[in-house]
Amino acid sequence: MVQPDKGDLFRRYLTAQYRPATVVTYTYAYTNFLHWKQENRVENLTPADVMNYLETLPESARAVHAYAIKAYLEFYGKHDLASKVPVPRASYSMKLPTWIPEPVLMWLVREAPRPVIKAILAVGYDLALRLNELVILNRVPRPDTPYIDLETGEANIYREKTKRYPWQQMQLSEWALKYLRAYRDFVRSDDASNEKPLFVTLTGRRVNASDVEYHFKNWLEKDLGLDTGGFKILRHSKLTWMAVEGKELVEIAKYAGHSTPNPTLIYIHAASQFRKNPLAYIDWMKSSTIYDDAKEIILKWQAG
Repeated sequence: MVQPDKGDLFRRYLTAQYRPATVVTYTYAYTNFLHWKQENRVENLTPADVMNYLETLPESARAVHAYAIKAYLEFYGKHDLASKVPVPRASYSMKLPTWIPEPVLMWLVREAPRPVIKAILAVGYDLALRLNELVILNRVPRPDTPYIDLETGEANIYREKTKRYPWQQMQLSEWALKYLRAYRDFVRSDDASNEKPLFVTLTGRRVNASDVEYHFKNWLEKDLGLDTGGFKILRHSKLTWMAVEGKELVEIAKYAGHSTPNPTLIYIHAASQFRKNPLAYIDWMKSSTIYDDAKEIILKWQAG
């Protein structure tokens, strides 16, 4: 029997721990590090050597490479050295994702022109969904299928990027459930059945990602001038607002379906910036038609 080489074993380890995109990034990073180590004839590796390597990289890439090196050293049992590998501060001060404070987002849902937009905004935000997680939802409970029960609000969510335990049992809030039921009543016809996808087009087929982005961008971006960057703003908004409200890091990571709390740290950072100066944070909305309303809403939120 042919034994796999050590590099192959490490790749298997990464595959078991992280989502595919992270595995590719980490594999590239540690391979590049090993090449640098060989080229510079580094034998007894020290934290200073790792720092020297990181300084050869663009500043924006150093944090990812540091984490990949730490994972590599941990895998080979060099725990003491791994714990001393410096992670550049830039890893937690990267560009913040655009997000909408919850009071403003709830106002947007109320103002949305069509039931389908209201429901998509409310459900996507409330459950911190990725776009592909939203479009596969069904209306009623079925074994091993993603669904939202419109009577109870019970949700069975499949987190597509979560390697371990991708299924989550969640509860849709009464606020979001209200808009979802209104949408259900709007699309229901005499021969309609609950045995259908949660979100459908006018012809009755399941919506796809392009359909959702069309509804989403046409209103928020084209009509309101709100440069959102796409559907993911709802997920960013929910996770960041959980941090604003003081939820624990582990709780937010679990809600998001993150395999580890590391990706969640960026939302904690964005929340702290918002708490310091809420009005300054919504400056990115100034070019939109909703800025004045958003400013008034945030001032009321500050006043309690």
